[in-house]
Amino acid sequence: MSVMPAGTVAKSIAFPEAVAQQLPQLLGTEGDPARVVFVPVRHHSPACAWALRALLRELRPAAILIEGPDDVNSLLPLMSDPQTRPPVAWLCQAVRERPAAISDDSTDDAAPEAGADADPDPGAPRTDTRSSFYPFCDYSPEWIALREGAALGAQVALIDLPWQDKAWEREDGDGDGDGDAETLGTAARSQMEERHFAHSRYLTAMARQLGCGDHHDLWDRLFELRSADQRADWRSLFADVFSWCAMARLDYEPEVLEAELSLPRERHMAAHIQRWRAQVQGTIVVVTGGFHTPELMRLCAANADASTDAKSTSKPRKAKATPAAKAAKASAAAAAPNAWLIRYSFEQLDALNGYSAGMPSPGYYQRLWEAWNRSEAEASATSASRPLGSPPSVQAEPVEAHPPVMGKQTPRPMAEAVAAPAQVLRQAQGERGDIAKGAGAATGAHTPPTVQAEPVEARHGLGTPSPFIAVALDVLTGYAQQTRQQDQADAISTALVQAAALQAQRLADLRGNAGPGRQDLLDAIRSCFVKGAIDEGTRGFTADLRAYLSGTRMGEVPPSAGSPPLIEDARRLARAAGVRLDDTTARTTRLDLYRKPTHRVRSRFFQAMAYLDTGLAQWVNGPDFLAGTRLNLLFEEWHGAWSPLVEARLLALAADGASVEAACLAKLQREEAALADEGRGRSASAAVMLLLRACLVGLQHRLPQLLGMLSTHLNEDASIGSVIDCGHRLVTLWRAREPLGVQQHPELRRLLARVWPAALFLLPNLQHSPAEAEAQAVQYLLALRELGRMLQTLDAPADGGTTAGAAPTPAPASALAIDPALLIPHLQRFATEPDTSPGVCGAATALLYLEGLWDDAQLDTVLRQRFGPGAVPADAVRFLNGVMQAAPELLLRLPALLQGLDALVRGWDEAAFIAHLPDLRQAFTALRPQDTATLAERVVGLHGGDAGAASALVAMHYETSEADLQAGLALQQALQAALLRDGLGAWVGQ
Repeated sequence: MSVMPAGTVAKSIAFPEAVAQQLPQLLGTEGDPARVVFVPVRHHSPACAWALRALLRELRPAAILIEGPDDVNSLLPLMSDPQTRPPVAWLCQAVRERPAAISDDSTDDAAPEAGADADPDPGAPRTDTRSSFYPFCDYSPEWIALREGAALGAQVALIDLPWQDKAWEREDGDGDGDGDAETLGTAARSQMEERHFAHSRYLTAMARQLGCGDHHDLWDRLFELRSADQRADWRSLFADVFSWCAMARLDYEPEVLEAELSLPRERHMAAHIQRWRAQVQGTIVVVTGGFHTPELMRLCAANADASTDAKSTSKPRKAKATPAAKAAKASAAAAAPNAWLIRYSFEQLDALNGYSAGMPSPGYYQRLWEAWNRSEAEASATSASRPLGSPPSVQAEPVEAHPPVMGKQTPRPMAEAVAAPAQVLRQAQGERGDIAKGAGAATGAHTPPTVQAEPVEARHGLGTPSPFIAVALDVLTGYAQQTRQQDQADAISTALVQAAALQAQRLADLRGNAGPGRQDLLDAIRSCFVKGAIDEGTRGFTADLRAYLSGTRMGEVPPSAGSPPLIEDARRLARAAGVRLDDTTARTTRLDLYRKPTHRVRSRFFQAMAYLDTGLAQWVNGPDFLAGTRLNLLFEEWHGAWSPLVEARLLALAADGASVEAACLAKLQREEAALADEGRGRSASAAVMLLLRACLVGLQHRLPQLLGMLSTHLNEDASIGSVIDCGHRLVTLWRAREPLGVQQHPELRRLLARVWPAALFLLPNLQHSPAEAEAQAVQYLLALRELGRMLQTLDAPADGGTTAGAAPTPAPASALAIDPALLIPHLQRFATEPDTSPGVCGAATALLYLEGLWDDAQLDTVLRQRFGPGAVPADAVRFLNGVMQAAPELLLRLPALLQGLDALVRGWDEAAFIAHLPDLRQAFTALRPQDTATLAERVVGLHGGDAGAASALVAMHYETSEADLQAGLALQQALQAALLRDGLGAWVGQ
């Protein structure tokens, strides 16, 4: 895509004439009443925000136009509300109905988007939702434009494409499919993407030339690490930003920019600018991402020329509405968009967490922004308190040094800014001859020079530490304190903090920075805090450091922002559950489910939020009531934190109800209705799962209806597996009725009494199970036997789960009417009738013997029938599998069983043995390794072998000779050749 030959970028950079011609028009003409000032910014750049504030206060424009979706202008008053505190974001949502006839191959392999509920009928129409964030922090240029514009009384408007038009770009556009990470399979994306800078060859070459790690480091070196005077020189800074962005744009062909919507967005914004220019008298400031500025300037210049030509060649006529005017009129007539002002967090704003428009480590830049403001306030206070005519108490030098960055302290001619940013570095260090030569030959080739450092004493006034130094010390001491508070084994000492501070300052001196920047700080930390290799045992340290620099701040929005009631209810419940709404640091919550009622309420909130898939918290440990496992545990653990993504998901669910409980109920009702659509309308197992879920999420008031539905399903369910599973889950519900809140429902006990006869009624269906269903039939038989035992001891504590310090639950007045003996006739019929499936017969035989209902003689009779003369080998193996599933220990305990099996196998020929070997191996998998060794010894004994022969048979061989290796290699090659011959080369990667 680059217009420059690959491999020559670092050596020679050609600047097109168009860039040189646009620079003088960037900030308009001084004194022009129709002046349009284009302000190219990098989103969330403190330096750009600082310079923009100076620009607005100096020019006092009549209108400020900002890159942002023009269908959310209704949110602008909220941005000026005193109760709005960044980080905040606009959350925009677009919803559309997708007809059943339209196939969507582009999303078959993608994760489902938030808000797109799964439809049980794939052929039915469904609703798709796309969400997008437009975030702001204190140092976002867009935030400064909005707040300063309101303070100055300027008209403020958004001019970008509506989110409704951009939401379906990935599916409806004709792009090349190279979507960014935030577009692929995620619920919400950002509207401030800057991936172009990360992929720019020009910026990559400059970063390599200046020894920077990436484009973030390069940006810091050239822009953020400027002195106070240089930051205030907005003319030079924005000229340099324009050069940076214009050169980065050269790496992209028009077809690519059209496909990814950059050009359509720019045409839309240019139309807005033209309309505002016709309506407003005075200066207009246009604040957009610098990547769009060159094209906006070209389009606006072309529109202006066309208007001039039209006026000179035609008669006056009524102006035709521009596309932007038509869009604005249609937008005004339409209903309010799905957009809200929500709280945002530094975690989501961090470029290192995947946010494609962010600066890395927003917490660090927040500290730097606040330090700049404190330094400016202190300087103003000192100047105001000094008596008129008195000399300054410190040297008359800038508070911060003049670093080797793009731009200088005094305004310079715009023609000079056509030089490469690296050449402007040279100008900042006094090499004016070369830069003047470069300015005279704007389209020539230039080589970036090596950066020289500046003396330390020129960086700040005597006794006045620069904001960069103050922030570096604050970060180092704060992070060291955190390691000590967490009692880490590698906690940072004060001596290491001092060493790192000195190292950061020296690195800044070496690199010619105004003070220690973010990369200087990181390099110093790695050098002083990390002992040993950086990739050995330091991943936790690196993650902690990144999280500390990222920050955990969350913003605030005024009550008038109008959050849906669902979000307000979730916030209320979260506060009651001890979840911090102002911090995105993930924490672990441990809940005592049996002894503390308040913990049970908190557990239901976490369960409800997990059920709604909000991403608030993840279940870590504790009793799993849905699976019926670990029920002896008394405590439950959750790990998570509140974040803007939680609120985004809740917004997508806002139509389901005004509370978390209502949203859960709506989802539960959809799942209930889906049972019939999936052919499970009479499934008792599915119904009891809904019942358990309702208890977990706090929908106890829904229990009478769910219990009634379960009762109906239990009468109609013809699946014995479903009925048995229902019984097991009802037992779980009964034993955990205190934490699940179902103590006061007598219908639950009546259902438990009905499960046993219902399962016994369906039990005969297992007798004639086909071979492929035998294993499942045996599992049902064993589960039914276990269910009878649990129902017999229903009122006893489960798994020793008696609550410590609590009185035991008294037994009910009437015991559950369960007769386990009703199972015995079924088992006897299964074991003795010849037409019973062999596997079921084997399991029934084993159970009768284990229960003491059969003696050795009765067992020997069945074994002779199954393994003796005339026995079908396949049926005998199936019988053995049934026995091993039910009671594998019988093979070792009963000599008759092993002898019968041995006699059967000895009667097979080689073909029969090979045919039944897989089934035999499957049967023996029920044995433990020690039991397998014992079985081998006994088989050897049956064939006249001694103990030594048996030991050699089962011994492990650890020595492998060269001949063994060669034989193995030959076997491997023969196998590979056979696979290739049979057309199975893909199995071996060929």
